[in-house]
Amino acid sequence: WVELVYPFSVPTDCEQIDFRFIADASGDIIYGEDFQVWSSGRRVYSLPSWITRPEQLLDVRAFPQGVGGPASDNDYIANERRSQPLSYGFESVDRRGNLPLHIWVDAGSARPFIYALRPLDELSADTSTSVAESDFVVRFAEKLVREPDKASETMALLRAIHFQRVTTELPNRIGVSMD
Repeated sequence: WVELVYPFSVPTDCEQIDFRFIADASGDIIYGEDFQVWSSGRRVYSLPSWITRPEQLLDVRAFPQGVGGPASDNDYIANERRSQPLSYGFESVDRRGNLPLHIWVDAGSARPFIYALRPLDELSADTSTSVAESDFVVRFAEKLVREPDKASETMALLRAIHFQRVTTELPNRIGVSMD
């Protein structure tokens, strides 16, 4: 699998952009998914409607572009390197709108991806929204139910697995009286 990247400049008076992929031969088949348009530099993005609170957003990250394909034109090998954190912050919160939360992201030329807590009913209703293996999800959900006192450790482990790095949950501080 590869990423296709087509840089372009949007005219100032442009209100709509149409994309079409056309194969060379009439019998060719093209499969594509995860279509994404992003801007270079610092830009403001609307967060998905299922993010209703700023606390749901955990991080914004980017995956570096991979090695160019055989033609060295617009195709790149996907997911060769780890994701990298991007600088971001909340631009505005407007509870009256359809998309109430907006963030600014310093992405350079990288594609920004959000890492957020998604409501369980969203994941249950739309099974195509997650690439997580169902056995993996069930195993960790069961662990959270059976060991609620270890929930913070379990979530730290899941984040470490997701970002491929070790995270340490800091212990709670408890006051001690000395007589």
